[in-house]
Amino acid sequence: LTTGPLSSEISELRELKYAADKDQAEIIDELKKQVFNLTSQCDEKSKCLANKQAKLSEIEQKFYAESLSKAEIVSRFEDELLQKSKFIDKFSTGQKHAITHFEEI
Repeated sequence: LTTGPLSSEISELRELKYAADKDQAEIIDELKKQVFNLTSQCDEKSKCLANKQAKLSEIEQKFYAESLSKAEIVSRFEDELLQKSKFIDKFSTGQKHAITHFEEI
């Protein structure tokens, strides 16, 4: 090692460099921990979001299926009403013919 008037300054600079390197290493470790924590939080939120999207999709499918079944029921009901209406029209027409025929007699 060096001796003389600069040796104490060199020694002091080495101590400062060591302290700075140590501080830098601690800062890097802390940043790594924060990145890890944030990554973990993002992973958890991504999983949560995926679960919520899956549930939403399931609800949408149930709603769609339910809507289809209700539309089927309405369609059947409308068909039934149409058939009854046709029957009533035929019955009414038959009654009119019967009344006309009866009046003729």
